[in-house]
Amino acid sequence: MKKNSVDPGYEVVRGYLDVTADVEPDAAMKKATKAYSHMAVSCFLITLGVIALLLVGLIIAGDPKTMAVSGIVWSFILYIDAMIAIYLVYRYIDSRKK
Repeated sequence: MKKNSVDPGYEVVRGYLDVTADVEPDAAMKKATKAYSHMAVSCFLITLGVIALLLVGLIIAGDPKTMAVSGIVWSFILYIDAMIAIYLVYRYIDSRKK
């Protein structure tokens, strides 16, 4: 390619104009985005909750390797529970605003 030359395809792409690209989303789009975000966070926290249950299972089973680091395991369980609780409180407060 020559120096200081522009590909003709680039000029074609520059010609495209999307009039809706910089428009404020309407209420339906905002609602759909919020619903999708809630679903994504819920799935993530459900996964973390299952991990916390598995960690509790390891402590109950008395696995020697787990018992050696039980303080760390309990802290992870508590952090996961705290994240889930905070999210549930947020969802409750958000539902009351409507």
